This record gives sequence, C-alpha cells and structure tokens, in this order.
Amino acid sequence: MWEPLHVVGGDYYWMEEIDGLGLVVVADCTGHGVPGAFLTLIVATALDRILHDQGLRRPDEILAALDGVVRARLRQEAGSPDGSDDGLDCGICVVDRASGTLDFAGAGLALTMLADGEITRIKGRRHGLGYRRTGREEPFARVGLPLRDGQAFFLMTDGISDQMGGASRRLLGHRGIAEILRRHGGLPLADQVAALEAALAAHRGPEPRRDDMALVAFRPIAG
Repeated sequence: MWEPLHVVGGDYYWMEEIDGLGLVVVADCTGHGVPGAFLTLIVATALDRILHDQGLRRPDEILAALDGVVRARLRQEAGSPDGSDDGLDCGICVVDRASGTLDFAGAGLALTMLADGEITRIKGRRHGLGYRRTGREEPFARVGLPLRDGQAFFLMTDGISDQMGGASRRLLGHRGIAEILRRHGGLPLADQVAALEAALAAHRGPEPRRDDMALVAFRPIAG
C-alpha cells in the first residue's frame, strides 16, 4: 500500500533480492509533498550506493550508513550553521531464506509480525535518521527472528496508524491496526492488506487523511 497525501510524498519503500537475500526497506521522511519527496531522492540514491557499492547487508549497518549520508547531505554535522532539522524514520528487513532467518533494524519504525493469531511488534530505536543530534540517540541494533510457516510481516509508516475518525475522533493507533490485522489474519496476504485499507477508510469516515501512507506486507518462503 503506497498512498501519498499529495501527488508526491515523503513515504518511500525499496524491495530487492541481492546476494540471495531479500531486502525490504520502508522510510517515512519529514513532511509530505515536494519537501518529503526531496528527501526520498536522497534516500534512494544513498541506498543504491550502500547496497551495491559498499555491499552492506546487515540492517543496523545499513541504517548507520544511511544516517551518515542524510546528515552530510542536509549539513547536520556539528557546528554547521545552516543545517536542517529534517530526517526520516526507517525500518529494514533482511530475509535469509537459506538459513531461515529475518534480521530487522529500525529507527523510529517498528516491524509488526502476525503468527498463530497473535501480533508482535518489534520496535527499533526511538530516534530516526538525520535530525539535529540531542545526545540521547541510541545505537542501531539488529534483531534476529527465526522464520516459520504461517508468519506474516508488516512494515509501515505512521500514516497508517495515525488515522483520525470514529464518533470520538480518536486516533486508530497501533492497537487498532493490530486488531484489524488479527481479525483478517486467515485471509491471503493481498486480501489482508485490502481489508486493512477498507477498515482505515471506514474508521476515517468523513475525516480527511492527514499523512502519506506506506505499508509493505510479506511472507518469507523457506529456501
């Protein structure tokens, strides 16, 4: 699911199989429209170099390299007087079907897993990539997960959960998303995504959408 709020937007996804590994990247860049789209160009160019020129394959190392590129391009190095305070949230999955493992690392984005009718949310570090340093940034960390039959994974931006609607005009939130995914977990994956999209529209009702939306859903197949 990829629905920019305007003609262009700041949500971005990348999917590629390289060296026998499946890579899934979802990013939520600052803002929407043209400013957000400008950042996605930086991300796309950086990912191409990080994956193909530098040959990085660990998701935490990819995040660290991407963070460095964004900071350099936005002039966010210490002491730069004209650096911006923009950046992005990003989640990266590296699927190794041969070994039956999935490695995840996130910066501001979490990975949602549906298995055996239960939802598990694997969080990354709280801070995104780029932005001005606060001194409270956590190190990038890799989480390894064993793959088994029946799992489904969802990597999404907060435009999915930040849906205002209902009689009380409340945000749907991560718990609301989890309940929708759990309710439709027995459907084929494409139908699960379609059911989620319909539920989001029903929750919003007449409320306008507030942000770009991006979601990648996948089921790894053992090699």
